[in-house]
Amino acid sequence: MTLHLLITFGLMLFAATDFVLPADKNFHRLMYQLAFAFVFVFSTIKYYYGADIHWYVRMYDVVAPPMDIVTGKFQWPAFEIGYTYFCSICKYIGLSYWGHTAVVSVIYFYAIHRLFRLMPRFKVLALFLLFTFDANLILVQNRQCMAVSFLILAYLAYCESKKIRTLLYALLALSMHKSAILFALPVGLFWMFGFQVKKENYMMVFALMLLLLILPMNKLLFALANAVGMSENMLVSLNHHLAMADAIQPIFILYAFMILFLCVCDNQKNYFSQMKTILLVSSLALALLYPYYASLLRYRSYFMPFFIVYILSTCSMLLEQEDNVKSILNKVSQRVLMQASCGVFVLFAFFSTYVTYNWLNSLKSNPYTISTVFDLLKRDEKEIREERMELAKKNWELDFVVESVN
Repeated sequence: MTLHLLITFGLMLFAATDFVLPADKNFHRLMYQLAFAFVFVFSTIKYYYGADIHWYVRMYDVVAPPMDIVTGKFQWPAFEIGYTYFCSICKYIGLSYWGHTAVVSVIYFYAIHRLFRLMPRFKVLALFLLFTFDANLILVQNRQCMAVSFLILAYLAYCESKKIRTLLYALLALSMHKSAILFALPVGLFWMFGFQVKKENYMMVFALMLLLLILPMNKLLFALANAVGMSENMLVSLNHHLAMADAIQPIFILYAFMILFLCVCDNQKNYFSQMKTILLVSSLALALLYPYYASLLRYRSYFMPFFIVYILSTCSMLLEQEDNVKSILNKVSQRVLMQASCGVFVLFAFFSTYVTYNWLNSLKSNPYTISTVFDLLKRDEKEIREERMELAKKNWELDFVVESVN
C-alpha cells in the first residue's frame, strides 16, 4: 500500500457524502472538515517519501545559510533561487528535512482551503478530484507545490484588489519553479490589458483543440524554445517531455468536456470573473499541449484546482436556479451537460486511480510505500533515511530514463 492509494481511497469514501442529505449544510460542513483534516494530516506526515527525495534531500543536506545564498556564495543549479532560499531558512531555524516538507504541505493546503471557500457545495468531491489528479504534486513535488500554492494566493489577492500582494505572490511562485512563468505570464497579461472572456473564446479554443489533434506541435514548440534562448539544461528537459507524445489518449474526453462545459455554462458571480481568464489560458494550454502528456501533467497542476472549483460551483448554482429556468430545452440541456461533465470528472478520477495503481505496481524500486514520521517510534532516523534514499536512487536508475532532474 502507498500513501497515494491510501489517501485516494479514503477521500473516495468521504466524497460519497456529498450526495447524501443535500439540504443539511451542517452535515456537509462536518464531512468537509473531516475530509480536509484526513488529506492534510496524511499528506503532511509522509517521511522521506517518493523518488524526488534523491535530489531534494541531497540539496537540503548541504544548503548554506541564507546570507550565503543572497551573496551568491552558494548555488544549486538544478533548483530555483526561491526554493533554495526557502530550504536555507528552514534549515537555519532548525527544521529537519521532514519539517521543511511539512511547511510545504501547510502552505499548499492553506491555499486550497481559501480557494475552496468560494464553493457553496461539493467541497469533499472537489478534494477527491484534486488529490486524484494531483497526488504527485501534493506528496512529492515540493518546488512546484510551492509555486502552485503561491499562484492560487496571487489569484485570491487579485480578486480582493490587492495588487502589491498579488505581485509578491506571483514573484514567489516564479522563484519556486520555473514552469510557473508559463501560467503566470499569459494570465497576468490578460488581466493587465483587461481582456473580457466570452463564451465564443472557449468555442474557438475547443475548435483549435480538435484541429491540433492532426497537427502535432512538438517541432514548433522546440523551435520556439530555442528562439527564446532556453538554457541547455531546460532544452534537454523539454525535449524529453515533448518526445513522449500520443495523439490518441482517453483523457481527451475529460479535457474536451471541461472546455465544452465552459462553452455552455456560465457563472456570473463576481469572484469568478477573474477566474475565467485563468480558465481560458488553461483551455488554450490544453488545446496546444494535449498530446504531450508529460509536459501537460506538470502544467496541469496550475489550473486543475480552478477548473474543479469553477465547474462544481457552477453545477451547484445551476441546481439552485433550475426552477427559474423557463425554457424546458435549456433546463434539460444544462442538466444533461452538468451531469455528464461531473460524471466524466468522476469517471476519470477512478481511471486515474487505476493508472496510478498499475504504475506503482510496475516499479522495480518503489519509494512510494507508506512511510510516515511515526515510523521514528520504532526505527532509527538514519536507518529509515538510508533505506528510503536507496529506494529513490534505484527508482531513478531503473524506472526513469531521464537526463535531468528538471
